[in-house]
Amino acid sequence: MLWESVIPAEEVNRCLLCHEAPCSAACPHGLDPAGLIRSIRFDNQVGAAHRLPKELPCGTCHAPCETACLRREYPIKVQRVCTALGADRAKMEDLAPGEVDLSCTFCGVKLENPFLLSSSVVASTYEKIARAFRLGWAGACFKTICNFIPREASPRYGALEGERSFYGFKNIEQPKGPHRLHHGPHRGGVDPAGPPGGGSWGGHGGM
Repeated sequence: MLWESVIPAEEVNRCLLCHEAPCSAACPHGLDPAGLIRSIRFDNQVGAAHRLPKELPCGTCHAPCETACLRREYPIKVQRVCTALGADRAKMEDLAPGEVDLSCTFCGVKLENPFLLSSSVVASTYEKIARAFRLGWAGACFKTICNFIPREASPRYGALEGERSFYGFKNIEQPKGPHRLHHGPHRGGVDPAGPPGGGSWGGHGGM
């Protein structure tokens, strides 16, 4: 953070993050204190500050939001949080505007920013990757690049079976330990005997 925040973190962390929060419903000025506190809770102070009106009414308000708080005996000090957020916004406005350089070098590759798609379903088609690039992502990672078209298993689960019965599912791409997928008596489950010839089963992508 580029400024020293005065927002009381202990009050923000006590909030129950209510759905259809009574504090917001009780605000006579149309603010959404519950939404502001939620944004602060998830490290989006800038977004919360930009939702405040230019003239913050909290200083002269009798704070019905605190009366409505579901923490009856010790309500969240909503007025204090909103006032502190207004003070933070003033500090944000004092920051000199300018271009932000997010470029970096990773493994010798120069990237315009450090945001890459992972080697997962988000980078599984050309359309998804092209859309990500249009939205500003710097790159995409792939497990494999070749002309081979893999025959994907569907569904991508294996069965976990004990001595007597089935007891769960396992992602067949990420097994661990001396197990292997077996298409014999175990009906596509995990064979505790391990892979043929010894060794251990390592999944595609590994763990």
